[in-house]
Amino acid sequence: DNFIAGVRLLQSDNNLDSTQSAADHLGIAYMTLYKIMDESQKPTVEHCIVLCKKGGVSANWLFLNKGEIYYNDEVEAEKINKNLKSLRDAITASGVRLIK
Repeated sequence: DNFIAGVRLLQSDNNLDSTQSAADHLGIAYMTLYKIMDESQKPTVEHCIVLCKKGGVSANWLFLNKGEIYYNDEVEAEKINKNLKSLRDAITASGVRLIK
């Protein structure tokens, strides 16, 4: 199911370590997302819209399984920048001096 795959990717990309944190990030009730993730409930159209808007997931990928999972390069670039900043901060915290 693409919705579940989209939520898992959102969790991975945003360091969300639980269904609760993913639910909070998306603004979906925890038990609702829990039931969707364990496949005892199907996501509604509203849940899919939230995943597209707040998670940056492409509606074409989500509903039609066509194209890339992310809807635009800006979302992907933002995630890359976030990862690079985290890496820079970790290196700086380790005492290694970065050359600009």
